[in-house]
Amino acid sequence: MARITFKDFYSAMDKAELAVLASKSNTSVNYLYQLAEGVRRPGASVSARLKAADHRITDSMLRPDLYA
Repeated sequence: MARITFKDFYSAMDKAELAVLASKSNTSVNYLYQLAEGVRRPGASVSARLKAADHRITDSMLRPDLYA
């Protein structure tokens, strides 16, 4: 079974959903884009906020380098 990546998750959301996720996780849509494109990797606090904002987000989506 293929795992969904954060890029897939991000791409499936519309602008309004991304704005809500960014607001709930106290970050920006631009930062979410950087995570999706692999430009940045989230730290522990950002990961925790994203997972709390949307239960579908997992550690392996956010940090596949650590949680394969």
